[in-house]
Amino acid sequence: MITGTIAAAMILGQKGWGTALDDPKLKGAIVGAIVTDTNGKVLYERNSQTRLMPASNEKLVTCAFALNTFGPDKKFMTRFMVGPMVAAISAEGDPTLTPERLAPIRDLFAKNNVYTVELWEAYHLSPPDSWQIGDLPNRYAPIVHALTFEKAGVEAWVGPNGVTFKPYSPRIEVDESDVTDASDVPKYSYNPILSKIRLNMPRPATERVLDTISDPAPSDSVLDFLVGKLEYKRVQNSKRPYLNQAQEVYLDSPPLKEIETTCLQKSDNCLAEHLYANSTKNSKVKLSDWLTSIGWDKQSYNIADGSGLSRKNNVTTANLAKLLKWSYAQPTRKIWLDSLARPGVGTLANRLKGTAFFGKTGTLDMVSSLSGYVKCRDGSMKIVSVIINHYGCSTGEAQSCIDRFIENVRG
Repeated sequence: MITGTIAAAMILGQKGWGTALDDPKLKGAIVGAIVTDTNGKVLYERNSQTRLMPASNEKLVTCAFALNTFGPDKKFMTRFMVGPMVAAISAEGDPTLTPERLAPIRDLFAKNNVYTVELWEAYHLSPPDSWQIGDLPNRYAPIVHALTFEKAGVEAWVGPNGVTFKPYSPRIEVDESDVTDASDVPKYSYNPILSKIRLNMPRPATERVLDTISDPAPSDSVLDFLVGKLEYKRVQNSKRPYLNQAQEVYLDSPPLKEIETTCLQKSDNCLAEHLYANSTKNSKVKLSDWLTSIGWDKQSYNIADGSGLSRKNNVTTANLAKLLKWSYAQPTRKIWLDSLARPGVGTLANRLKGTAFFGKTGTLDMVSSLSGYVKCRDGSMKIVSVIINHYGCSTGEAQSCIDRFIENVRG
């Protein structure tokens, strides 16, 4: 039995949790926060029904839905059917492919003198129209094709021979028509929409890295790697008679639980967008219906992508707490907890040291979020979600306020 004195002390303690979110550095910001127990009982809340941009906390939605859709052991397959002079590829969507894994396929293509490829992709997407133009040149804003490798990113190098790319050559035009020594211009610019990189600097005497950039046409790059620039077709089914006797080779991705661990711990946008495309296409239920089934009100959110890059994404901390409660109650609880970042691991490598916390970070300009589970000093597990939008301080200062809030909840 809890006495009145103990209950009053508990309530006062809970009210004290929010002092970290009253920091003057957050003046003018919108702060949403909630703490519940693992059964969903609300212990603390502040603006928990306010729709906010979650940044990479969006990946919690993507990964929970994918885990529900496929199960932890699902592997995504790429099937190669290779005959004389012609081949077909069926790509379920494996963002973990690498040139090294595809090298034996390239050898098989060469052996059969393949010059035409019939390609079927489970999805072939352009960047969401809500992604910022300034993000698109970067590897963290990938084009999402079911046939891809190197997570749709490539290193651009510059040296005495001009611009080169590693570990493969994408279909990017190099323009050196505006080379200048002026110090007030960028050394290079890259437009993935035009597939053009413009060098504004003289070629250096020794080769060095310019940047890691997004591939404007990932599936083309894979095909170029396999057989060079060629004629190919994208079709819905591959039933051509000449492929009946073709040699078949299958490449499987790692199991979903491994992909999700990398996605959540390292906040990998490419993996998130592929999981989003795969699960929304293949689930027996719509994402919106699944969210309703775990307690989300359809008027309380907007999902614009799978990674959180879009500023059209908005959720409430109350919703994220419901998702975390649902995930905690599933038979896959241990797999889910193991996939999350924690102090010393992933994006929490330098935060919350000494705290038993499992969760997901999120960062955009003027957006910081953190949602997950904290094991308190009294042995209880609590669900916590904090999102801060439109702060005027540094991101590090906003994160420090969130971390102090977590420590307050921990006790």
